Amino acid sequence: MISVFIPQIEVNSEDVKDGKKNSTTEKSTASTGSQGKVQVYIDYTKSRDVKGEKDGKSENEGKDARNGKPPTQIVAAAADENKPASPSKDIAMSSSLDSSKLDALVAAVVEEAKSIPHPPPAPSPHHFPLDLWPEDSLSPRRPCPPLPPHHFWLVHTWPKGFCSNSSVHCPQPNNLQDELTIHGWWPVDGQDSTLNNDRQVGPINYLFKDKALYSDMIKHWRNLKARSKDRLQQIAFWEKEWARHGICSCFEPRLYFETALALKRTINVSEALRANGIKPGIEYPRWRFVNALRRKIPHLSFAMRCGDKSGTKILIEIRVCTNETHAISCSRQLNDNCGSCYVKLVSEIEPF
Repeated sequence: MISVFIPQIEVNSEDVKDGKKNSTTEKSTASTGSQGKVQVYIDYTKSRDVKGEKDGKSENEGKDARNGKPPTQIVAAAADENKPASPSKDIAMSSSLDSSKLDALVAAVVEEAKSIPHPPPAPSPHHFPLDLWPEDSLSPRRPCPPLPPHHFWLVHTWPKGFCSNSSVHCPQPNNLQDELTIHGWWPVDGQDSTLNNDRQVGPINYLFKDKALYSDMIKHWRNLKARSKDRLQQIAFWEKEWARHGICSCFEPRLYFETALALKRTINVSEALRANGIKPGIEYPRWRFVNALRRKIPHLSFAMRCGDKSGTKILIEIRVCTNETHAISCSRQLNDNCGSCYVKLVSEIEPF
């Protein structure tokens, strides 16, 4: 590659005071002056004894008295008419270089730089994959806005329904509780579109050194696609939820997780279903779920997500609209894919 050092300086007597220049590199473009002067890039770190005249010749032809270096030089590729330019060899030329050759040389370097492919940046270890859960087709996604979210969805997962999905591998199918767990607490805009972040974020694994928080997360917000004792995979899932959704919440990381956990305990959808006679292993008309939740939690708006097994709707998720403290009515009617007929809360894995 041909390289040219060019911090902007017009080499003349006005640019130099007492034969000294600062070592700071200035920025500009190389061009030919209108009065026979040549603007070139000088590397001030090579020598501080720089003195020029309008004809471009250096008046200091001796060694630098302070560091023994040769006088200021322009580092550029060979410009000899009788020799081809060699990318591997830099040739020093004085500042009296012919302006047309200098312009041609700079243009050649610029063109070569443009032709060099630039590889994409290496992925950050904290830019987590977004495919840990099946693709959500219930709503569009929008990037994080500069303003706080309009409201949130507290997304509850029925573990045995989630693991019944044949595209999902749950390593502990016999160790799944009959209790809704948290999938995520997602910020939502006024049109009920989830707000998602694609920027890289820093790690938050330091949070889970707190044993009480870690225990609470394992119980209520477990990564079902990893073993419960696999600490790294559990934390990776929570970091993914923070990187993708939590950072759009306008909460600090710890407060984000603690608020979601408090909401789950306050709303307690699992208790609402039990209190109204909905038990695992039985199919119920969808309106039974609706009545159970609205009886326990007035003015609640929610959506259900189901898998289909030969016409039987198997409950996977229940999404509840919330603010920071309690369940609320959503800004509009939420759509779900469980239909209006029967829904089953499975008591064991039923692959579909």
